[in-house]
Amino acid sequence: MAFNLDDQVRKYLPEIGTGHAEATIKTVADMNTANDFTEDYTSTDTIARRRAAIGWQLPPEGQKEEMDRSFICGIIGGHLANRTGYALYKSTNSDVIGWIIERASGRALRHWLIEIVEAAGLEGCFHVTCDREGVPLLGGDACLSARDLARYGLLFARKGEGIDGRRVGDAAFIEDTRRNPGPPVPKPRDWMRYRRQVTTDGTWLGHGGYGGQYMLANPDTGTVVVYFSVLENTGNPDPDPSFQGPLVKMMAKLAAEV
Repeated sequence: MAFNLDDQVRKYLPEIGTGHAEATIKTVADMNTANDFTEDYTSTDTIARRRAAIGWQLPPEGQKEEMDRSFICGIIGGHLANRTGYALYKSTNSDVIGWIIERASGRALRHWLIEIVEAAGLEGCFHVTCDREGVPLLGGDACLSARDLARYGLLFARKGEGIDGRRVGDAAFIEDTRRNPGPPVPKPRDWMRYRRQVTTDGTWLGHGGYGGQYMLANPDTGTVVVYFSVLENTGNPDPDPSFQGPLVKMMAKLAAEV
């Protein structure tokens, strides 16, 4: 499977709404696209509608039930250029990327996930939310143990190679991802940059989870460090940036040790 990151999303998803159609795959993957979807967990509309679409709650009274992809197709936008100077995190972007992979490859997304899970050599269960059509969701909807999260991180630390030499990632793509980062994360974590669905400082690759979890992989040392946390406030699952910033720097120091 191959596609050009500079292609517009609508080349692969002609049914997509104006919130993504003319964006490039690159800007969507880099969380660098502006549209009317907001990751505001205090919103009584946008987030509530998406949670209903993915089966996390009932739809608001008087609204029909949606599926995740029909919800995504309803996202609108005008000028999609991100003018904030910072990454605009939108969980729906991850689902758009997954949909493109499925469409471009002609292979169900679940089969790609199974291949990745098997290559990671997880010892426990990998749970992922699916909507009512059975589509796996990639926007922060997977659950696994801390040990298995570290095993998953080794796929990045080993530049795409899993157990028994299984290749599920491209080493050159991973290297380019960390060496050519995208927009910075909003202050005070602007020393972290977003690129192709991960954050990086140019050396390590990482990603945070719903509620503050974080996985950090260093390909130079082959070391992975993970942090697990719990939700203290279900209304705002984003971690306190004044806490997460020093935490990630500490994890990076640990991962730099050979």
